[in-house]
Amino acid sequence: MKKLLIRTGVVWFLIAIPLLSGCASVNSVRAAPEFKGEERLFDVSYEHMVGTVETMLPLLGLENVDKQSNDPRITVFVGTHGVTAASWGEVVRVIVTEVDVAKTSVRVYWRSKFRDGLITSAPDWNEEVFAGIEERVF
Repeated sequence: MKKLLIRTGVVWFLIAIPLLSGCASVNSVRAAPEFKGEERLFDVSYEHMVGTVETMLPLLGLENVDKQSNDPRITVFVGTHGVTAASWGEVVRVIVTEVDVAKTSVRVYWRSKFRDGLITSAPDWNEEVFAGIEERVF
């Protein structure tokens, strides 16, 4: 019986290491290089896009959305999506950048809280965010 418990513990340990390695945290996604992720340009003013993204992200199911703007032309949003039947949670970063008076860049970067693709069938957050913007802006 004791050997069975030890073997079971070793097996769980060997499974847990790959699942936890490569996991994303809010800080690691926030600190990722700005060029990471998928970018799209929109013919919308910067102020309008910031307002749209700010109200839309919680509607997509993102929680704890944090908004930072250290530059008057760039706003960074970071939110989390909790564990569901389809995923083990994700961290999503959206960077809104003013290109000119009537054009805005939106870049979406996301990572699974656990190793991507191994134990999750998470939604494609790039498509979720861009579809949400297009639905509300156009």
